Amino acid sequence: MQWARKQTGFTIVELLIVIVVIAILAAITIVAYTGIQERARDSQRLSDIKAIEKALRLYAADNNDQFPTESSGANGNVGEGAGVDSILASYMGSIPHDPAGPGNGSYYYYYDGQHNCGGNPSKAVLFIRQLEVPQNDNTICNSWGSEGGSNEAGAYHIVLGDAS
Repeated sequence: MQWARKQTGFTIVELLIVIVVIAILAAITIVAYTGIQERARDSQRLSDIKAIEKALRLYAADNNDQFPTESSGANGNVGEGAGVDSILASYMGSIPHDPAGPGNGSYYYYYDGQHNCGGNPSKAVLFIRQLEVPQNDNTICNSWGSEGGSNEAGAYHIVLGDAS
């Protein structure tokens, strides 16, 4: 009598199915992780710009409700040695810079002490040059000189008030 040989282990088809399932799960995880990082950096940017806004409003309260002006050299990239940094240093523990890192040409904060917003000249405006996940809900300032415009994908701004 012949005994049937009992097979142990997995077939090649079963192994391939398991490998494909693992690859699909890994791809989904990587894509989700990348989106989380972008949203986290944008959340940090929005938090930073709110803190900068509060510091500039404190400055204005101490200076007869006047924001730092372009003529006083206050314009420039926040956290990268611009004139506005010396003003912010008095009102903030540390001056924030974009989470993508200082010196990054695509992502940064910008202060303009005399800007034309929607036909209203001389506004003090604070910009986030670019968000990774665009928010299309603020379009009051449609351009900001050589720095670009808030109608660009990812731009974000806060109009602080009148500049002198």
